[in-house]
Amino acid sequence: MDKFIGIAAVSALVISLASSSCQNSSQECMKEQITVSVRTDTDLNDLSLYIYPLGVETEDDSPMAALEDRVLIQTIPTAPTGLYEMVCVRGTAQYQLPLFIDGTQDSVLLSVILSDECPSAQMICTGSDKDAERKAKRANASLDALNSFNSLYYRLSREVWTNAAGMSDSDIRSMISEYSKQADKAASDKSVSTDVKEYIRIWAYLQSVESANVYNRMNSSSLPLFNDGGNAGNALLDAPYTVLDSPAASLHQSALNTAVQAIPKGSLESKLEYIASHYSDGTMVNGMQRSVLNSFIRSYNFSAGVQNGLDALTAAQEKYGIDQSYLESFKDRCSAIPGSPFPDVELIDTDGNPVSISQFKGRYVYIDLWASWCGPCCKEVPYLQALEKEFRGSDDIVFVSISTDSGEQPWREKMEQLDMHGNQWLNADGKLCDRLNVSGIPHFLIYDREGLLHTYDAPRPSSGSALRSILESLE
Repeated sequence: MDKFIGIAAVSALVISLASSSCQNSSQECMKEQITVSVRTDTDLNDLSLYIYPLGVETEDDSPMAALEDRVLIQTIPTAPTGLYEMVCVRGTAQYQLPLFIDGTQDSVLLSVILSDECPSAQMICTGSDKDAERKAKRANASLDALNSFNSLYYRLSREVWTNAAGMSDSDIRSMISEYSKQADKAASDKSVSTDVKEYIRIWAYLQSVESANVYNRMNSSSLPLFNDGGNAGNALLDAPYTVLDSPAASLHQSALNTAVQAIPKGSLESKLEYIASHYSDGTMVNGMQRSVLNSFIRSYNFSAGVQNGLDALTAAQEKYGIDQSYLESFKDRCSAIPGSPFPDVELIDTDGNPVSISQFKGRYVYIDLWASWCGPCCKEVPYLQALEKEFRGSDDIVFVSISTDSGEQPWREKMEQLDMHGNQWLNADGKLCDRLNVSGIPHFLIYDREGLLHTYDAPRPSSGSALRSILESLE
C-alpha cells in the first residue's frame, strides 16, 4: 500500500501541448509532446513532482524543474489514451494521482487539490468559446470518475491494511463489491472516456485482488481467490483472464504479476498453452510468456541434465514462436552443471587487474558469491575469514570472494568496512550469476584442481563442521 502525506493544495497544473503530428488542420489530432507547468502554493524545497504518460516508454525519470517561485515545468510525451500519473514525493512518502488530459488540445489548466490526504483534479476552462467549454466539460467527466475511484482506493486501502485481521469473509466481499460498484458507475456514464472506463475497470479488479490477498494473509485464510471453474459459488473474483486480457492492463504495474500468479502449476508446455488459450492481447501474452520462460530457466535443475530443458524450450519455440534468446540463455547457464568449466566472464582484483581461477589450477577453489548490499552475505564474512585462517597452510585449497556489485565503490567500501582480505574479485556486469544460474546470494561453489565445477551449492562458512569436513576430504 502506498504511503500517504498531507501537503498544502497544489493550486493549478498548466499543460501546453505542442509539436502537432497532424497533417490535416481541419481534424483534431494528437500532439507529440506536452509541456507541463505546475503552480503550487506549497514550499517546493521538500516537494518533488513527476508526471508520467501511461503506455509510453520514456527514459526521463527526472522531477519537474522549478521555473519560478512555486512554479514547476516539464515536457513529456503525449499519452495515446490521455491517461497520465502524477506522483508527488515529500521525504520518504508519496501519493499518486491518475489524470486524464485530452491530447488534441493546445493547452489545458488543471486544479489539483488534496482533500483528506487524497488528491483530486479538475480542469479549468481557459478559452472563451464553446469548443473550449465542451472539451473542459468532457475532460472533467473523466477526471471526476478517476477522482471518485482514487478516493475509494485511498479509503479502502487504509481500511484493509489496518483492519484486515479483524475482518470477516462477508467484510472482504463487501469491500470488493464497493470497488465493483464504483467501476460500474464510471462505465455507465456516457460522458466518461472509454479509455478511462477500461482503466478503472481493471484498477477495481486489481485492488480487489490486493485486498483479498491481504485479508487471506492476515487471517491465515484460504478463501478461494479466483473462480477456476470448480468453486464458482465461493471464489471472491472471476479468473484474471476475464478482466486482464486488455490493452489497458499494461497501464497497471500489478496486472502482469496477477495474471502470472493465476496460471495453474504444471509443465512449461501447460503454462504456455494456458496463456495462449486464455489471452489474446499481445502485450499481456508477451509479458506472461517472458515471466514463465525466465522462471523455467532460473529454477531449472541443471545438475540433473540439460536435455529435457532444451527439448521443452525447443518445443515452445516451434509451437509458440518464442524468441531464440531463451534457448541461448538456457545454454549459457549450463555452467551450473557439475563438471563444467568456470564461466568465461570479466573479473578484476582489487588492483583492477583481470583475473581468472585458472591461475589456481592444481588446487581446489572455494568461491563465495556476495554483494555489499546483501546482509546475509556480510554475516558470512567473519566465518569465511576464520576458515581461511584455519586452512592458510594448505596447498590444496584456495578461497576466493567474488562480488556481484554493479560498481566498484560500494564493493571497495564494504571490503574496507569488513576488513576483507585475500582474493577479492569483482564481476560488475552480472554475467557470472546468469551463467551459473544463481538467483540468490550468498552462494558458494567448489571447483576442482582442473577448474571444473565440483560442488554447485556448497555449505556456507557458518555451517561449521558441515563445510569443514568437505574441505578436509579434498586435501
